[in-house]
Amino acid sequence: MVGAEEMRQEIERRLHKQEGFYGFQPFLAQFLSEYPDLFLPYTELSGRLLLEPRHLSLKEMELASVAASAALGSEHCLNVHIPQARKVGASKEEIVEAVMVGCLMAMTKGQSIAFRKLSELE
Repeated sequence: MVGAEEMRQEIERRLHKQEGFYGFQPFLAQFLSEYPDLFLPYTELSGRLLLEPRHLSLKEMELASVAASAALGSEHCLNVHIPQARKVGASKEEIVEAVMVGCLMAMTKGQSIAFRKLSELE
């Protein structure tokens, strides 16, 4: 079993890694770091997907993050991922296109649900 000191060191290591990647400490990770049972699995998954993608380039992953953030309307995520996308080489035009794709998906999701319900009535 891992002791409290080793767990605290691992949390600090992961926080430091995120800060090195983003240039600051994202709020969610900082907040969750006070809850090791949540922070450790969260950073395991987010680190694997966002910091060390295996099948996407960092640029592709950041553009996907921008698109998803736009679709969800997450200002906080956009504040993280738009600058990060620029940092890893995405152009303004690529970011605009990613935003538009995310917004289109969000719009068509609502249309898809509503129009299916309408069709069921006919």
